[in-house]
Amino acid sequence: MPPPAPVRTLSGQELALLTARPETRISFITIVTIVLGAIRGFRNGWPPTSLTLVAGGVLAILGMVRFGLSISTTAGSGERVQPSFGGILPYLYGLYLFAYEGLWSIRGLVQQFTLLHLLTTLLFIYFGYRVVYWTWQLTELADGLRTGSIVVSR
Repeated sequence: MPPPAPVRTLSGQELALLTARPETRISFITIVTIVLGAIRGFRNGWPPTSLTLVAGGVLAILGMVRFGLSISTTAGSGERVQPSFGGILPYLYGLYLFAYEGLWSIRGLVQQFTLLHLLTTLLFIYFGYRVVYWTWQLTELADGLRTGSIVVSR
């Protein structure tokens, strides 16, 4: 039988920092991709990919804020954190950025190579990876709070 995991005690301020950093980074990346989607939409007549970038970005921000609020309010009250499905929206948006806007658009480089297309493809791959990674960090924090391996002191 494995030894029990050590309990990590955080102050309310430390918890706020642990949730605010990934939330802020996800919000920044999502806002940049919303702007890129809007620029693409105004230039090309709003194809489905532009609408997905804009609408998906807005939903990802709303879901991430909801998920972060569920972590901070429940943990601050001393109760166990209840699962929240708000984290699935930024996760799915990050997967979309990474897989479709990033990896799948590499095929366009074979047909017509441009430096701008290469840079935007690499940018979307990076942005998608970071959104998925930071969402994972938030879910690990929520899981630690839910299981009791992370405790918030008052």
